[in-house]
Amino acid sequence: MNKQSILFMMIFLWIFPISVSLGSSGIAWSDLTEVEQKILQPLQKNWDQIPADRQKRLKTGARRWKALTPEERKRAGARLEHWKKLPEKRKTTIRKRFEYFQSLSKDERKIFLIQKSRFEKLPKKRRQELREQWKNLSPKKRSELRKFLGMDRKNNPRTRSLEHRLKDRIERRSRKNRIDRIGPGNRHR
Repeated sequence: MNKQSILFMMIFLWIFPISVSLGSSGIAWSDLTEVEQKILQPLQKNWDQIPADRQKRLKTGARRWKALTPEERKRAGARLEHWKKLPEKRKTTIRKRFEYFQSLSKDERKIFLIQKSRFEKLPKKRRQELREQWKNLSPKKRSELRKFLGMDRKNNPRTRSLEHRLKDRIERRSRKNRIDRIGPGNRHR
């Protein structure tokens, strides 16, 4: 490009909105379907000021909302109302935990979900006992326990070993299932 072309491009970008001239992949309100427009109606006035990535998430959310059954919509609405009533401090904690979960590797997420599932399968009384024990630990002991369990990502030398333990467990189950399928008389194949 020569200098005149660059100057013209700079003036053009300055005169016209960047989102239009660069095609920032923002979504024009008119590009939304009627149903999406109806769902996103409260945002119409400020739609052009919403960042493109958020517009995409909102469009995806509207599409999901459209696919929900009336009962699922009712539950989602109830969860939203519950969220709105939460204190800001609690919302911040939830957001931080969500961000932490999103930052985990696939293997770390698997480990977390396996442990969560195990915890949820425990009798209610046992879960409550464990929660009380956790609350009664000193911050130092909690930190040590987090490190031991591989929950402390900053100083976590065990993350790799936890991933290997998970993979080993999966491989052992797989081997056991293969042996069980072969049957007792044919194990030496």
